[in-house]
Amino acid sequence: MGDSRRAVPDFVVIGAMKAGTTSLYRYLQRHPELSLATPKEPNFFIEERTESQLDRYHACFDERKRLWGDVSPNYAKRHLFDGVPERIRRYAPQTRVIISVRDPVDRALSHYLHNRARGRETRSAEAALAAPHNNYLLTSSYWHQLEPYVKTFGRERILVVEAEDLLSDANQVLGEVCSFLGVAPFRVPASQLRRYNASVTSGRARVLFARLRTILGKLRLLNEDVPQPAPRPLLGESVQSQIRQYLEEDAQAFRRFSSLPLARWQV
Repeated sequence: MGDSRRAVPDFVVIGAMKAGTTSLYRYLQRHPELSLATPKEPNFFIEERTESQLDRYHACFDERKRLWGDVSPNYAKRHLFDGVPERIRRYAPQTRVIISVRDPVDRALSHYLHNRARGRETRSAEAALAAPHNNYLLTSSYWHQLEPYVKTFGRERILVVEAEDLLSDANQVLGEVCSFLGVAPFRVPASQLRRYNASVTSGRARVLFARLRTILGKLRLLNEDVPQPAPRPLLGESVQSQIRQYLEEDAQAFRRFSSLPLARWQV
């Protein structure tokens, strides 16, 4: 990296996917001292980059802002993109790392539904989640994903955020994030708090889908290609037990690291 360019990013939100990263991104965009990469999820560090690509990465940020942040949940998928922490350190050795987590079983199922809705997954939930070392459970193995960052940047440069807390008390979480980043605290007005990127299984989404079907039906365009909100699949007890067993050791290691009780988790 040339001497004339600032070391970026100042902080990264590495994930986890389907664990509140979009909400965190939208809230932090409001802070006057922060520039969040636009568009979200530049994924710059998932592979080696050239100098010209670095210039384009810099262009994702507002140079007038004090701190630049990159929110890319693929950074916490080391089973798919190895070496991300080392590449970040090469460009910005003082980077701070934030990881947002939720119940790992629920996250895995939400991840499955996300892929299913986009046509990336054709297997049943039981088949997909019971497959050996599958993407869904590996992404929910938070300690497995975070450990390389701890080794690369040190414990003091890492903050754990619970997605459930972001949903129930966003301003409390934002206060912790601001303190961690060393910027002035700020609050989002209650009227502007919302849950971004909600599952298509939500009540609001079901209403929207119903309206869409009604409109298209009136226009005589309704056919089997119209997307449908996927019902939340039911998992058999044996598969649930298998999932919990797979995630249990990693969840305990993550608890020890974070010093959080994570009492709402199923493992």
